[in-house]
Amino acid sequence: MPAKDPAKVDILLQRLEHLKSPQAKQELVVLMAETAMAQVNYGFRTSTSPDGFTWPALKSRPGGKPLQDTRRNLQASISPRFGSGRFRLVTPFIGAKVHQYGATIVPVRAKALRFGVRGAAPARGRRGPTSIVFAQKVVIPQRQYLPIGPNLPDRWREAFQETHRRFMSRLLKGGGTP
Repeated sequence: MPAKDPAKVDILLQRLEHLKSPQAKQELVVLMAETAMAQVNYGFRTSTSPDGFTWPALKSRPGGKPLQDTRRNLQASISPRFGSGRFRLVTPFIGAKVHQYGATIVPVRAKALRFGVRGAAPARGRRGPTSIVFAQKVVIPQRQYLPIGPNLPDRWREAFQETHRRFMSRLLKGGGTP
């Protein structure tokens, strides 16, 4: 079947050829990283895991927002790193793994753990903005903020597919760099 407009076919072929370029690949990787960050931020905003499960409520600060209402904010520390046509989300936040997987903390060299909790009723002593609390064990529940394993949760997969669809549509319709 002959092409009706050879000039349009040439333009489309140029755009398809551009898909092989490092620039197009890098643009798509950046868009995918932005999509991943949007998914992470959605999880923090709604206090849900990538699979859609609600994070356990805080026991030490009733009404507090898990992983958000502290001065050392995990959410703000997450950022994309790029290399070799890929991206990954990283964080320098020291407690990131504890929240991603959960943890149990027990005393090693003392009879009890001693730590400060904002707004908690003190075990003894005066009540202030931060109260000292003693415990034999502290269980920090899992509050997963990144997908685990080889398969993406539906919400993440669908978001990546939509980003890819929009990228291809924009490029093929002439909205991207030919």
